[in-house]
Amino acid sequence: MNLLLFCCKTLLSSPFCSCMGFAPVLCFCYNAAVRWCPMMKQLLFRLAKSPGMGRLVGWSFRWCSWVLPVKKVYRTEKMLAFEHPRPAYADHIILSPRAAVSDLLALGEEKNRGYLPELWRTVETLAANRPEYRQGFTVAANGGKRQEVGQVHFHLFTGYSLVSKDPAAGQEGPVLFTDAAVCIRRHPSPEWAFHFVVQPASAAVGYDQTGVPAPMTEAYLQAIPKAISQLQDRYDLAEKGYSLVYRQSSNSQTALPIFHLIAGPKKAKPEQRQ
Repeated sequence: MNLLLFCCKTLLSSPFCSCMGFAPVLCFCYNAAVRWCPMMKQLLFRLAKSPGMGRLVGWSFRWCSWVLPVKKVYRTEKMLAFEHPRPAYADHIILSPRAAVSDLLALGEEKNRGYLPELWRTVETLAANRPEYRQGFTVAANGGKRQEVGQVHFHLFTGYSLVSKDPAAGQEGPVLFTDAAVCIRRHPSPEWAFHFVVQPASAAVGYDQTGVPAPMTEAYLQAIPKAISQLQDRYDLAEKGYSLVYRQSSNSQTALPIFHLIAGPKKAKPEQRQ
C-alpha cells in the first residue's frame, strides 16, 4: 500500500514536460526522470522486458511519454528519443515509434510504413545538433532472439562498431533479394556468421534541399522490413537473432544509408580491427 501511494504521489507531482506536443523539438527537460526513485526505475525497466508488455510500452510512448522515468532528448509526432536508462555504450540513446510496433518486420505493415523514414530524420537531426555524434556513430535495431523488449526500438551510440565498414564500390557480393526499391547482397568480407548488405536498388536517391526524403529514398526505407522478411525464413534469422546496423563515420553520407544485416555469432578475427 505504501508503495502504491508513493507511485501515485510521484505521478501526480511530476510536471508536464515543457516540450510536450507533436511538433518536432529537441528536449532538454528532465521532468519525471528526476522524480522517480532508482528502485522504481529498475522495476519499470524489468517490466518493459516482460513477455506481453510490448504494446503497453508503445502505448506509453504515445500517450504518457511525459511521465516516463527517462530523459527525453527529441520527439516528433511519430518518434521518441531518450537516453538509455542502462547505457551499454557511450552517448547511448533509444529511438522508438510512438505507437505499439512489435518488431522490425512490423515496420513493413501499411499502418507502420512511415516510422522508418521518420527514424532516419530523427537520426539526422540528433547527429546535426549533438556534437558527440558528429565524428561518427552507430544505429542498430535487434530482431528475433536478440530483441529483449516487445516494442521495436533502435540504439544510437558512439565508441563501438558492430561492423567495420561498408563494401567498397565494385566489391559488392551476390544479390540475394531485390525489388524496385531495395537490394540485399551477401557481404564480400563477412564479419558475422550471416552478414548481408542492405542498400537502395538504385543509386539515384537522395534528399532534397529541405532535408525531407526524396520519394525514392522514402520508398527504400519503407521497403527494408519486407526485404528482411524475405531472408528470415531462408536463413532462420529469428532463431539466430539478428541486427540491422548502420555505421556512420565522419566522412559518410547519411543521404544514402547503407545498412548491414547481421546474425549469428561474430567471426573470429586474425587481428584486432581499428
